[in-house]
Amino acid sequence: NAPDPEREARMLSNAQKQLEYYQKENEALTKQMARAAKADDHQARLESLVSTRQAELAEAQRKGKELSRAQKDAAKSLSSHKQGETNKAIKTLREEVRVMRERKKKLDEAAEAAAEAEAALESRLRYVASEVQELTQKRDKQVAAKSAHEQALAAAVERVERQAEEERV
Repeated sequence: NAPDPEREARMLSNAQKQLEYYQKENEALTKQMARAAKADDHQARLESLVSTRQAELAEAQRKGKELSRAQKDAAKSLSSHKQGETNKAIKTLREEVRVMRERKKKLDEAAEAAAEAEAALESRLRYVASEVQELTQKRDKQVAAKSAHEQALAAAVERVERQAEEERV
């Protein structure tokens, strides 16, 4: 049985066609897998977002219930107060406001007095600084004069000593 070259060529051609087909099929399946993975990721993100939103909604509902309860309690409290109690509370608040205004006035006056005292101290400080500067300049002049006087005295003593020495010789 000699192999038929034509038959082998056909078999080779068929094998190549099958290989190309399976390669294309592999590419298509790979793309489908990638799309499926993207869809899974998107679904996971959406599920996470849904759970977050549900938690936020539950928190908002809880806060709403608390606010509603607080509103009902405030309404009960207001309706249970008698007019006299309300007037008494208003008088108390007015008295507190009056006391606070007096305190503010005293504090403002104290702040103003402190500012005036600070300004006076700054003025005194500037005056003392100028006096110190003048005295420093006078002292520097006196030190310079004393130094010059000492130098002149030393020169005179030296001259006298030279003259005395010359007279001895």
